[in-house]
Amino acid sequence: MTQDWRDEAKRHPKVIALNRLLANRKNELARDKQFVIETARLQPRLEEALAKHEKHMRVFFRTFSYPIGVRLIEVKKFLENLERKQLKNLLGRYLKYVARFGTVFRLRSKRPHFRLEYLIPWGSKFHVRLVKGHFEPADGYHGDEEPFEYFFESDRLKVPSVLGKHIASGKAKFVRIDDVSWSSALSRLEYFAYYPEGLTFVLHNAEQPYLLCLIGEKVTDSIWREASRVRSALLRASFERGKAGRPTNIPRLREAIRTRNRPGLLKGNITPEKSFYSEQSYISRVGSTLRD
Repeated sequence: MTQDWRDEAKRHPKVIALNRLLANRKNELARDKQFVIETARLQPRLEEALAKHEKHMRVFFRTFSYPIGVRLIEVKKFLENLERKQLKNLLGRYLKYVARFGTVFRLRSKRPHFRLEYLIPWGSKFHVRLVKGHFEPADGYHGDEEPFEYFFESDRLKVPSVLGKHIASGKAKFVRIDDVSWSSALSRLEYFAYYPEGLTFVLHNAEQPYLLCLIGEKVTDSIWREASRVRSALLRASFERGKAGRPTNIPRLREAIRTRNRPGLLKGNITPEKSFYSEQSYISRVGSTLRD
């Protein structure tokens, strides 16, 4: 009976859609150079921290298995009470990693102690109300003890057809905010930052950087096109994105990381059919990147 229920749940359209979103996200990250590098940087450092500061690390990863959303307030208090600066910086970097890539490390008893887990991606259309400084579902709260954000998605939200095509192709998302107070932080930002004749770029430094853009009502196509250079510069500065050059060979990068992590001399880890000196040079460059 239990198995029948599980099989039926797997065939539910919403479950199928969520699994498809998750599979797409995994494929995107598998091709993402920054994700591959940051994962390779972070995991061994978490292992080292667990060996040195086991008590703090176990408390953190058991208490904040999903350090996202409303939990960030509690996480921030936890970090503020940590006396060890190096550990605090490492966990801060981990929070940025979770927010940026939508992945977490699960602490387990056997080595390697940290296993990667992919968070189910959000949908594409959201409708919320700003009430007393926090968001609530615009369609009302239908839960019991679940967080408000579980009800932010709104498939019924109407958008222009051109935006709908971008959403359907996975190139865009849309959030509608109904501000009933007119005095929120967003309203105060827009009061001094909104520029009808142009664009206002907003860099929100939180657990990770977030780049926002206010689009003035008189913005022309030429202004929008020219702004792509500004966007690229800001992404390079905050995310190491948009650098010129040949696209990264992700399989080669992953193999170089595995080669570095194997025990023994580097020479013995490089397969005979490869040019030793060119591969050694590449692996050395990868090692320098990972030590950042």
